[in-house]
Amino acid sequence: MSNKKETVVFATITFLFLLFYFFRIYSGIYKLADSSEYLSTSELIKSGKYFLIISDPHNAEIATKRPFLYPFFLLINSFSNLKFVLFIQTLFGIFNFYIILRCLKKLNITLPYYSVLIVLLTPSIFIYTQLVMSEWLVLTFFMLLLFVFSHEFTFKRFFFIQILTVALTATKPVFFPIIYFNLLYFSIFFYKKKVFSIYLFLPIIFLFSYLKFNNYRTGFTHFSSIENINLIDYNLYYFKSNLENKELADKWKDSIYQEGSKLKTYVAKNEFYKYAALTEIKSNFFQYSWYHFYTSIRGMIDPGRFDLMTFFKQENGQEGLIEILNSNKPFATLLNNKNVWVYIFLVPIFVIQLIKFSCFAFFIYQKKNKLFSYKFYPILVLLLYVFLTGPVNCSRLMMPMQGLLIIITIYQLNTFLQKLKASKLAIKKNHLS
Repeated sequence: MSNKKETVVFATITFLFLLFYFFRIYSGIYKLADSSEYLSTSELIKSGKYFLIISDPHNAEIATKRPFLYPFFLLINSFSNLKFVLFIQTLFGIFNFYIILRCLKKLNITLPYYSVLIVLLTPSIFIYTQLVMSEWLVLTFFMLLLFVFSHEFTFKRFFFIQILTVALTATKPVFFPIIYFNLLYFSIFFYKKKVFSIYLFLPIIFLFSYLKFNNYRTGFTHFSSIENINLIDYNLYYFKSNLENKELADKWKDSIYQEGSKLKTYVAKNEFYKYAALTEIKSNFFQYSWYHFYTSIRGMIDPGRFDLMTFFKQENGQEGLIEILNSNKPFATLLNNKNVWVYIFLVPIFVIQLIKFSCFAFFIYQKKNKLFSYKFYPILVLLLYVFLTGPVNCSRLMMPMQGLLIIITIYQLNTFLQKLKASKLAIKKNHLS
């Protein structure tokens, strides 16, 4: 650390990570509903079955649902226990904040004391770093990506950008469409600079190789079985609940799965589910597009009631505020628990979320003419990621992007405070003269 202020702030954040780790161990709740899928995939990798042809449709869905990178990390659990796994993740969380510090230094900003408050009131960073979930790993890769982009372009750095893009995709299925964007964006970037790098094709080669691998295992070409599951069980289900009502949405979803259950093979089932989802979207294209857009933006300011409740109650997959916002539960259910006092903390968290969102929006407005600037790429990836999450976007899904949002917020606030200080000095000088 270059000065006392940075040392104090970094030490405080480190203490907070360790404190939240203590709370997590004390709670005894280390997993969410999705955690078992990562652990199951890890077991498949350990046994070698992950790499074999899978004939049973149910097993094929499980084996292809989660990409391999985080389950591979969870093999550590085979030699230790989940408490140790979460402690390693905690160390990565501290490392992620160190990268935030380094990125701010590249912007010539000394880490301010108020950054502790911003980070503390972004509790999803601590919470999902210390659960058996892959969000912390995505945050690590994205922070490393930001750090590379904080330097000037070189072909060596571009190679690391492409490796990190592959790593993001191998961690979360939502990132695989970004590979196509990566190819398009850097093709235009190289055309404008009149240069070229063979590394441009690295992510797309990985994508098609992984698609081929899944086709080999299941007979169906897809990146993850979660694609159809998300469309039917969440995106379209929430859309129909919002547009019509929960009863009609339930009836529609049940009818889709009843028809699908009549089909024998994994390929036939997935082709049917994909066709059914796309047919529904085409029939309500403009309504669904608007719903998809505004719910994805809504997720950026979600304060994360669900996140805080993970310390007190084992999650069953239907605990989030998103269930209420999409008319699947009455609003009164928010108050029907003994930990209602948790909502007191949501107010300052929500305020910080609004500040971060406002700073981000203002930053985009200021940089609107730098669309194909090398250093603007991570911003566009964040925007694309937010849109891709759609109706399921929430505090948990936004957690991997919080590093960038914190950097932008501190940058914008620092700029504002400097202008305010300069303005006061100017007024004082004029008054004296």
